[in-house]
Amino acid sequence: MAKGSTHDKLNLITGAVLTGIMVGTSFQWQRTVPFAFGWLLATFVLTPDLDIGPKNRKSVVSILLYPYSVLFKHRGISHSFILGTITRIIYVYVIFIIISALLAYFSIIKDETNYLSLILAYDYQKEHYLIFTWIVIGMSLADACHIVIDYITGLKNRIF
Repeated sequence: MAKGSTHDKLNLITGAVLTGIMVGTSFQWQRTVPFAFGWLLATFVLTPDLDIGPKNRKSVVSILLYPYSVLFKHRGISHSFILGTITRIIYVYVIFIIISALLAYFSIIKDETNYLSLILAYDYQKEHYLIFTWIVIGMSLADACHIVIDYITGLKNRIF
């Protein structure tokens, strides 16, 4: 298993190369910027190692992410391509809904959003859905990079 700093370095290099390719071939900010943001988000915050990260750090974000580390075992679903990314997105979405509901309950915000309708109304032609899609693509590919690095490092350790 690779160290966190190894993941960060290799993910940053790979993400920079892929973002550079996107900029060089046909720059469209609605795709390139969200892709890069999703890649960075999955590299530093919502990583496949999210199940161990909050236990090692102390911050507001770590407190919010701690239940994820309790629900999911390391190298389990968190380290599966696509499904791991989806579980982390759903987890963050549920946390967002809970926080929004609490803020609305205490009259801090007025929230009448139907969160399920946001998902059911998905339309790639609408800009906010296009941007979200490219964030998810960036996150998924960053996760894939992380998983491949773990696999290669594990293979190298078994051989040598």
